[in-house]
Amino acid sequence: MINIGRIERHKLLWAAILLVLFIAVVGISYAYSASIAIGGAVLAIITFITILLVSIGNPLIAFYLCILYGAFIYFLQRLLDLNKIPVSVGGEFIVASIFIGVILRKILHHERIWKHTHNIITYTFVVSVVYYGLEVFNPNAYPPVGWVKIYPLVVMGFLFYLIALYLFNNKQKIFFFIKFWIALATIVAMYGCIQQWVGLPPWEYAQLMKDPHTFGILYQSGFIRKYSTLSDPAAFGVFLSGTIVFLISLLLMRLSRKRMAMIILCMIFMLLGVTYSGTRTAIAIIPMGILFLGLLTIQNKKNLLIVGSIVLIGAILILSPLQNGVLNRVRSTFRPNNDPSMIVRDLNRKSKQYYMHHHPIGGGLKTTGLDALMLYPNHPLAGFPTDSVFVQNALEIGWVGFLIQLIIYFIILKFAIHEYYHQTNQKEKMIFAGFAAALFTWFMADYSQGAVSNFSISFIYNGILAAMIKLKFLNQEKNLI
Repeated sequence: MINIGRIERHKLLWAAILLVLFIAVVGISYAYSASIAIGGAVLAIITFITILLVSIGNPLIAFYLCILYGAFIYFLQRLLDLNKIPVSVGGEFIVASIFIGVILRKILHHERIWKHTHNIITYTFVVSVVYYGLEVFNPNAYPPVGWVKIYPLVVMGFLFYLIALYLFNNKQKIFFFIKFWIALATIVAMYGCIQQWVGLPPWEYAQLMKDPHTFGILYQSGFIRKYSTLSDPAAFGVFLSGTIVFLISLLLMRLSRKRMAMIILCMIFMLLGVTYSGTRTAIAIIPMGILFLGLLTIQNKKNLLIVGSIVLIGAILILSPLQNGVLNRVRSTFRPNNDPSMIVRDLNRKSKQYYMHHHPIGGGLKTTGLDALMLYPNHPLAGFPTDSVFVQNALEIGWVGFLIQLIIYFIILKFAIHEYYHQTNQKEKMIFAGFAAALFTWFMADYSQGAVSNFSISFIYNGILAAMIKLKFLNQEKNLI
C-alpha cells in the first residue's frame, strides 16, 4: 500500500509539473506575441520562480545546473547567435536564486546561518569583496561603469562558495562534486577534440569568419585554435590543465586497474584538448603543476616514479622530430626568447610600470583592454593589452589590490598543503594534494591568462575551496565523536 501511495504521489507531482510547464509555455508565447519586451520579462520572471522553487526543493540540483550553465552557455550563445547578451547576468541570476532558496530553506528548517564559515578562506573572500566594493570610489574611473560590470561577479563567486559550504554536508557529496568536475572536463575536452578531428561546425566557422580580428588571434601555426564549449582557447586549455594535474594526484592512490584506465583515458582527451587549444600558458603550467605535486609528495617513491614517468613522456614528445602545427605551437611554449609576441608583451608591460607604481589603488575596474575604449575612452589605460591577469589587476586595482590577491593565493595554498600533511586517510590525503596542485596550476596561469577569474572556471574553483573547508570540518567532527 505504501508503494502504491508513493507511485500515486509521484504521478500527481509529474502531472502538476507538466500542467505548470504547459501554462508557462502558453503564457510566454502570448506575451511574446504582444511584445518582445513583455515576453522577455515574463520569461525572466518564470525562470526566476522556477529556479527559486528548485533551489528550495533541491538546491543541489540547482547547484550543478549552475556549473553546467558556466560550462555550456558560450556554446549556446554561439549556436543561437546571441553574442550581444551578457553571459554573466545569467550566472548572477542563477546564483542569486539558489542563495535565496538556500536561505529560505534554512529558515524553514530552523538551521544555523552560516555553518563552517569561520575559517581563513572565508575571511580572505570577505577581504576581497570589501576591497573590490571600495573600488567604486576610485576617482580614476568615474563614473564607475566598469565597477558595475565586475563587482557583481565578485559577489557571485562568494555566494557560490557559501552555497557549496551548505550543500557539501557529507563526504559523499564532496566526492560526487569531484567526479562531476572530472566528467565535465572530459566532455569539454572531447568536444574540443571533435572540433579538431572533424572540423568546426558550419555555424561556428561562419561566426569565426565574420570577425577578422578574432580569426587572426585564433589562427596560429597553421591551424585554428580550438575552444570547445568555453569562451576562448585560453579558458579551454587552462581549465583542462588544472584538471589534468588533479587527475595525476588520483593516479597516486591505490586504485583498481579499471579506475586507473578510466582516469588515464580522461587525461589523454584532456591533454589533446590542451594541445588543440594552442594556449602556451596552459601547456607551460602542466609541468609546473606536476613539479609542485612531486615536491609535495616527495616522501613517496611510487609517487616520484609516476610523476617522473609523466615528465619523461612529455619531454620525449616535445623533443621528437615530428612536425605539425599543433606540436610546433607546443614547442614554442618552451622557447619564449624566439617568440616575437612574448617580446612585445614584455615591452608593453614595462611601458606601464610608472603608472602602476604611482597609483596604489589602480586606475579602476575595466579600465584596460578593448572594453575600456568604450567605457573610458579618455583613460590612459584604455585599450592597453595587459595579456596577464597579474598585470591587469596591478593596473586596475593597484599594487595594493594586487598584493592582497597574492596574499590570498598564498593563504589558500598554505591551507591545502597544511591539510595534506594532517590527513590520516590516504585517499583524502591525495585529494588535498590534487587540490593544492590544481590551484597552484591555475594561480600560475594568472601570470599570462586568466584562470580563477574566468566565468566558467570560477564555479569549479569556488567549489574546490568549499570542498577543502568541509573535508577539514567533517574530519574534525568525526574525531570528536
